[in-house]
Amino acid sequence: MERTPVQSSNVKSVGFDFEAGILEIEFKRKGADDAPGTVYRYEPAMPAPTLLAGAYVRMIEAHTSGESVGAIVGEIKRRDDVVCTRVPDEAAV
Repeated sequence: MERTPVQSSNVKSVGFDFEAGILEIEFKRKGADDAPGTVYRYEPAMPAPTLLAGAYVRMIEAHTSGESVGAIVGEIKRRDDVVCTRVPDEAAV
């Protein structure tokens, strides 16, 4: 999945598959900003392609809205209707 860089102290990039409704978040590696980070995939527990689309758009626009990317990630992690899985390093590129 193609990801877009975001301005955040912890998040390096985000990507979204609009057909499947899957959000990917690449977190930065401490002390290695240029190195690939750990990627997590968030998907609705039940089919709902637009469930995470709003969060993706908010993260992309966070640098202009003043919203914290980390706060948006926190909202996603607290949802009961979203499943999170770590993407293996070789599949994350």
